[in-house]
Amino acid sequence: MPKKTTKKKTVKKITRQKPFDLSVDRDDQAQEVISALKSLQADRGWLLLKQMFEGNISVLQASILRKVSPDDGVTALTEEECDRLRDKLDYLEELLDKPNKIIQSFKQPISTVPEYDPYDKVPIPKGKG
Repeated sequence: MPKKTTKKKTVKKITRQKPFDLSVDRDDQAQEVISALKSLQADRGWLLLKQMFEGNISVLQASILRKVSPDDGVTALTEEECDRLRDKLDYLEELLDKPNKIIQSFKQPISTVPEYDPYDKVPIPKGKG
């Protein structure tokens, strides 16, 4: 009788990657990023994704308000399940607004000189007379 051999399942090691860095050195690089994001927002694919995300958002909002499952619209949800739906809702809203937030971050002026004076913003009390 032949022996059965079992293969060991290997689990891929997950390595953490650094967050994507959008820092730029020159204004023309910032304008390239802004231009790319604006063209993304006008792209048909993004508009289709946006429409799907907005549909999912409205379903999640209704489910959270009524505290029923978004899958069947009947099953009651616990508060913890509603919290998970709120997390999904927050994520979808953040995802939809991500291009705008990145564009706005590039449009804000960058302060080149940090202010170290701790007394600069302390209110000075008026004297007694």
